[in-house]
Amino acid sequence: MDILTTFTLSFPISVGSLLRTLFMSVLFITLFICFSHKKKKKNFTLMIMAFSGVLVSFIINLLLKSHFNWIWELNFHLKVSYFLVIIFAVLYVNERNCVSTRTLYTATTITSYIVGCTYWMAVLTNTSINSYRYDTSGYSGWFFSANELSAITLILFGVMSIQLIQKKQLAHWFAYIIILSMLPMIGTKTAFIGGLVLISITIAYILWKLRLKIWRDWHAIAFIMIIFLFACFIPYTSIGNNSPPENHVSPTQNELKANSELEALSTYELLSQKILSSRDIYFAEIKKDYLHAHILRKIFGLGYAGDYQNEPKLIEMDFFDLFFSLGIIGSLFAMLPLIFLVKHLIFKKPYFEIKYLLLFTIVGLSVGIAFLAGHVLFAPSAMTYLSIPLMLIGGHKNEQTQTS
Repeated sequence: MDILTTFTLSFPISVGSLLRTLFMSVLFITLFICFSHKKKKKNFTLMIMAFSGVLVSFIINLLLKSHFNWIWELNFHLKVSYFLVIIFAVLYVNERNCVSTRTLYTATTITSYIVGCTYWMAVLTNTSINSYRYDTSGYSGWFFSANELSAITLILFGVMSIQLIQKKQLAHWFAYIIILSMLPMIGTKTAFIGGLVLISITIAYILWKLRLKIWRDWHAIAFIMIIFLFACFIPYTSIGNNSPPENHVSPTQNELKANSELEALSTYELLSQKILSSRDIYFAEIKKDYLHAHILRKIFGLGYAGDYQNEPKLIEMDFFDLFFSLGIIGSLFAMLPLIFLVKHLIFKKPYFEIKYLLLFTIVGLSVGIAFLAGHVLFAPSAMTYLSIPLMLIGGHKNEQTQTS
């Protein structure tokens, strides 16, 4: 579906947008009915509050926003609604324990093959979409957004790491390797650095479990060899090409070398630009719109991308986009289900196992990407994949409870 979406972007509505909207509508109606019939109405109340915040924000901006584009505004509010539907679906699945962890792991393995094989088919046939428009190197395969693909790949890689540790079957080895090979080729820092974090945790666990005596287990030897080869090939990948040469000095730095204070300031600004990619500029613009907005719009948000005049531009930092788009009350109502889900997952204390460490790391990295680079909470494709580790955490805890 994600691949078909790329090739139907010129259509009035893409395949992904159409199918996900239908899926969201069916899931919303199903959850609404299920929650309304339960004796405990907490989820039902949260659902009403969350979607009321989104609806009120849309109506207020329809009435008060000077430039209101129906397509952009509706599309954004549908993406926020999709995020909420997925959160409530995870809550329902975890409470009812209606999807087994075995099914989730099997589906993730199959999906890893689909994503990985199509990615390399695109790269090898030279039909891949570039991850960046300009000089930076990277390939996103037949997927339209490299940022969303990075989040998806990272989630799949983390779940396959658990499979590799637990099952050690040949199918899991191949799936792990094919997703591993994508991490430096996409060209984004989020995929590569996140992958290094997950690799580090896996290596540390293997060394700890074998008390550093890796020669006792051929699986451990094979894993270390794969990671060693991975490290050797990094300089020849997209992320290796994106690393600036040591002798490269930007014009801005040359101009400021004479003054040490200005040079220090320049270093800070360059670091900020490297991490935020000019998101601080969009933040300042939308913050200005927010401070000058009507009181109702401060409470229920500015809608999509603030008070745009021409082409709208989000900050692309999901939590800030949520706040400025839905306002104080709207964003609070939208975040309550997520806070409730986190409480539900964390405070049921699990046994200390590597699968929990990796699953919580996947969720933590995804939230970190959402905060710094966006394209997670309001990207339906990435948000769908994020539901996998969230359901796995709840599913494993339910299994342990039943065993006890």
